[in-house]
Amino acid sequence: MEKKLAKSLSRHIGYTAAAYDLDRTVSILDYFTATPSAYLTEVVSHLHLTANDVSGDLEDKYLAEAVNIASSLQIISVVSPRASKIHKVAPTMIGRSLLGAKASGDLRFYKYFLLKVILLADSDTIAIILEYLHSGTRGDIKAYYLSSFSRLRQARLRWLERAFPERQLLDRMVSHIPWIRKDKSAIGRYDIEPITLNTARHHVTPRRGWLDYLGLADHTSGQLTSFGKAVHSALSPSGSYFWLGPEREVQTLLRIDPANRAAGPFEDELKIVPSITPRKSTSRMEIVRDTARLMVAAYTSAKLVHASQAPLDLPIAYIEYRSYRDGVNYEWPGIMDDLFKMYKGNFQRLSAKVGQIGYYKVVNQRLGDIRWTQDLG
Repeated sequence: MEKKLAKSLSRHIGYTAAAYDLDRTVSILDYFTATPSAYLTEVVSHLHLTANDVSGDLEDKYLAEAVNIASSLQIISVVSPRASKIHKVAPTMIGRSLLGAKASGDLRFYKYFLLKVILLADSDTIAIILEYLHSGTRGDIKAYYLSSFSRLRQARLRWLERAFPERQLLDRMVSHIPWIRKDKSAIGRYDIEPITLNTARHHVTPRRGWLDYLGLADHTSGQLTSFGKAVHSALSPSGSYFWLGPEREVQTLLRIDPANRAAGPFEDELKIVPSITPRKSTSRMEIVRDTARLMVAAYTSAKLVHASQAPLDLPIAYIEYRSYRDGVNYEWPGIMDDLFKMYKGNFQRLSAKVGQIGYYKVVNQRLGDIRWTQDLG
């Protein structure tokens, strides 16, 4: 639980030059369509080929940094033993789902899903840039980021001191957070690690490009799109961003006094609500049918190589996306229950060994003309 809380207080990817090319980072997943894992050297060679870099102009070190970003985004993970001299990596379940979203042909859904993945790893930087664009400030964005980032971490440190008033518990919690340091005084007061304007520049510039690519900001006007405004509101429901918290129960399990518990948004409850009224509503039967089509279209890319099953994270993310697009709060458990009843001849639902989210298997790709029946919820 301590590590979950610490992660939520450090959703921040360190600087790397490879961050400028988000597409290249995600393209790492393409190598694993038919391969369960690969050595780092094989992935780097793949990046050379997909970038048409047959001359080798892109350095291996630069491309290896793209792999590091993919790891920070948790779409791949190192699967070789720590002592291994040659690292082996494999896509995570979220990585498989993202690969499926990319193959589905729905570009808007793919970018929505990619945004959700990015927020889990880098929401601190994304939220501050969104705040800058939302405020209409004309000052230097790097200086704004530096000031906001420092204030944010100071606010989090003060909150930790309230949440863990016993010094022993605070020390244990802080040991998981890299940006907090202890001064040399006898008391050993805690403070934040300072960042420089140059560090701010290296973080802001590539992320600003990410916002344009994902459709959150307009490159020409420099203003937030309606999607960007909706994401800003989701991350800063009280007007200013504090965090994208862990599951709500984490603070309870850590026995933080209710009076000192931080409010959301929480990662498992984050909802992006449209800032404009949708033009038309979608029937429940339509969202079930569209989700089934998505599951079939994405299955080949999303499924595990050595097991004919794909993560249910994929259709769940699609239902959340449709909630935003349609302006309707679709509850995914009910939609998925209806889908497996309605298309019982097309899909099998498989349970997960770990966690509540399982898998699905496509047993018949021809969905046919399915009629809505009364036994569906």
